[in-house]
Amino acid sequence: MLPAVVGDKNLNNAVALSRAGGDVTQMIGPIVGGVVLAFLSVKVSYGIIVGLYFISLLCAINIGKVSVKSSAATLNVINNFKVGMKFIHQTPVLAGLLFLAVIINLATFPIYFGLISVLAKEVFDSTSTGLGFMMGSYSCGAVLGSLIAGGRDGSGKIGRFSIGGAVLWNGAIILLALIPNFVSSLPVLFLAGLGQSLCVVAIAMMLLSLTPDNLRGRVMGLRQLAVYSLPLGLLISGTIAEMWGVKVAIFLDGLMGILLVMGCVAIWPSLLNASQPMEYKEK
Repeated sequence: MLPAVVGDKNLNNAVALSRAGGDVTQMIGPIVGGVVLAFLSVKVSYGIIVGLYFISLLCAINIGKVSVKSSAATLNVINNFKVGMKFIHQTPVLAGLLFLAVIINLATFPIYFGLISVLAKEVFDSTSTGLGFMMGSYSCGAVLGSLIAGGRDGSGKIGRFSIGGAVLWNGAIILLALIPNFVSSLPVLFLAGLGQSLCVVAIAMMLLSLTPDNLRGRVMGLRQLAVYSLPLGLLISGTIAEMWGVKVAIFLDGLMGILLVMGCVAIWPSLLNASQPMEYKEK
């Protein structure tokens, strides 16, 4: 929807600001949620969450109609998938971006969506409020990363943001496995969140800006398929944490992430030198 609402000229900034909005709520939400959970019951906490979802539904309804260009009205899902895969195959930089998306879901997102809570409870002996501050610190860094990416004028090689952000993200994860206490984890998580947003926002910007308007829906659909590597990453991380401890799992996740990112750059060096959008005609 973003390209249809803001146009190509403001697309990069819109992607970054949209991400920043989500990061702000992820920064405030865990802290407020931890405090609410500490003083109120679980039922009350879930009631508040349901209420917020209802408000978001009302906001979505009020968006109104958005005119989105499409040249695929007569194509079915399978044909759309084939056309999208063909374009990805012909555009190496997009193939590299999609593989990078698989990497971050496999090796880095399991920290935020699983291991961070185990680290807070079993290693730092922290309460739900402490966990909220850890997640809030992570999201605070993510907000800054989104704003940095959104403040760009669209020139330059933004692909280097995606690689640099991924390396910073995984490096911070490795450091997180080595720190001794709760307090020192907060700035490390801030750096991890900063790297996350620089990487994720850059990926979204490049996928949208390097893809013709008539193929954006299909390419972004393929991007969403990368999320399915997250359950595998959670399974691997959880198994390692169960066998050797959560710190070992976090360290290995970060190390695996850096190695895979370096391999991705070696296979698709065009990630560091993204070209301008190209015309693509379906056959």
